[in-house]
Amino acid sequence: MKSRKLKLFLGLGAVSLGLALVWLVARNPALELPRPPRLDQLEPQLSAYLSSELDRMGSRSRRAEDHSRIGLIAAVNGLWHEAAFAFSNSVVLKPDQPLALMYWGVAAQEINELENAIDLFRRCTTEHPQFMPGFYRLGFALLARGSAAEAEAAFAELTRGEPGEWRGHAGLGECKLRLGKPGEALVPLQ
Repeated sequence: MKSRKLKLFLGLGAVSLGLALVWLVARNPALELPRPPRLDQLEPQLSAYLSSELDRMGSRSRRAEDHSRIGLIAAVNGLWHEAAFAFSNSVVLKPDQPLALMYWGVAAQEINELENAIDLFRRCTTEHPQFMPGFYRLGFALLARGSAAEAEAAFAELTRGEPGEWRGHAGLGECKLRLGKPGEALVPLQ
């Protein structure tokens, strides 16, 4: 009788372990890492470094950190499409991290996808309201679009959250100037 219970217990344990493994794999899918189309035409040191990192990580990874690392390497070297792809993967794998979401927005802005960048920055500030750099980026992108009134709200939130952050005050001053209120611009700029 004990041997039968033991077999049943071991069988249930194996099934539970299998289900847990399937759940973990499904929860964090292995996503493709971006590979620049002309990797061999990049500067030789960059090409070698990027190739070694991609080879070390493989063609797919479940780690958000791997995607963010490739995204940063790509961004620093002006490979903005690859950076956007990598940061978007990082956000899928670890949605609770605001930095990757913000960098995805920066990459989108760099490839002239301003509306997409604004949407990503809005998402960043909505999902992570304590992450103040998101408000700076949102305000900056809204100014680039010409939406000074909306940008003013983003910069105001930045100055509320980080009173000593000069970019919030500078952004507010810029908004006041663009809204035709030069007298009000002096206060945040002082």
